[in-house]
Amino acid sequence: MPNELIDLYLRTLKTDLPDDICWIVVQPLSGALTVKDAVTRIGGRLERCRDMTPVDAYLLSPGDALSFERTETGVAVLQVAGFLGMIPAVIEPLSRGARAWVAHWDVNAEFTMLH
Repeated sequence: MPNELIDLYLRTLKTDLPDDICWIVVQPLSGALTVKDAVTRIGGRLERCRDMTPVDAYLLSPGDALSFERTETGVAVLQVAGFLGMIPAVIEPLSRGARAWVAHWDVNAEFTMLH
């Protein structure tokens, strides 16, 4: 994963984040996965996608916005104030033909990792 993406998430964690964070990283078993592929796999509409920071997306629509970033061959998804990566209907289509990692933590300091 590019250092810029890691830096983005570390900066985001140090700013005004709410209580729940869900971070998903999807790495295809072969080839590449695009943001367009990831958005459509979970039933998202590309025409609703906007270019903004994760914090701006959260402020626009708390808990409903997903931030997608392309890695070298995969996609990282950050949801501020949410837990979509814990829902099978979201993570199963993302992990088809891929490995997917989910890290989720909440206000009660509960932390879950899935692979």
